[in-house]
Amino acid sequence: MKILLSDMTWSEIRGIAAAGATAVLPTGSTEQHGPHLPAKTDSLLVESVAMAAASRFQGDSSTPRVAVAPTLRIGASDHHRPFFALSISEETYIAVVTQLAGSLAEAGFEKLLIVNGHGGNTAPLRVALSKLKRVAPRIAVATADYWALAAKKFRRLRTSPPGGAAHAGEIETSLMFHLAPDAVRSQLLSASVPSTPPGFEIDLIDGGGVTVNVEWRLISKDGHLGDPTVADAGKGRLFFESAVEAVADALGRFSEYRPRLLQ
Repeated sequence: MKILLSDMTWSEIRGIAAAGATAVLPTGSTEQHGPHLPAKTDSLLVESVAMAAASRFQGDSSTPRVAVAPTLRIGASDHHRPFFALSISEETYIAVVTQLAGSLAEAGFEKLLIVNGHGGNTAPLRVALSKLKRVAPRIAVATADYWALAAKKFRRLRTSPPGGAAHAGEIETSLMFHLAPDAVRSQLLSASVPSTPPGFEIDLIDGGGVTVNVEWRLISKDGHLGDPTVADAGKGRLFFESAVEAVADALGRFSEYRPRLLQ
């Protein structure tokens, strides 16, 4: 049986949910990624990671242990609208995620892992989880950014300093070189690392401890943040394998998770 929910009939979906399958929802965006990457970058990357991780759980069983929902390709991306973004407000995003999780709960799923691929979704996803505790308490929902799960290995692989892997920087550009090399406008690669005080660095895995709300055009001329000039396909393959392994590990642990009080 396929692992994409959209490839299944409703009775097949109900059947795998009843058998205890864990649902996975990849969340991305459709937004600018500088002059060198397409607007689909976040969605393509998170979907690729989620699908590869989920495929590890199929084995020889006719009933999948993991089922992947269609990627949510619109995110909370208002901060990118000065360049380009198909964005919805954080309030709307929270409502959408909450209702999607509720739909999966109604279909019989008891667990949902949201694998996120866009930084602007991180905060509203956590709020959505808080709301779900009240409106859909029968489904256990977890969320994680794929780069956060793989941060330890990513740090060993990267060559740019903090600030070099923020938005369309070293990590995302390397992943795109690996997964969709024809989509990278290699001739337009340039570094774009804003000057920040110590502890205020903007980076996917090595950011400073302080988060500042600042208008995107004030810190990026072309929309990207980081140093994609040090990206390459070889790094991208290693970043991808590390992300898939980390997400698969989290998915396996979550699938086996049974909340209980310690005695």
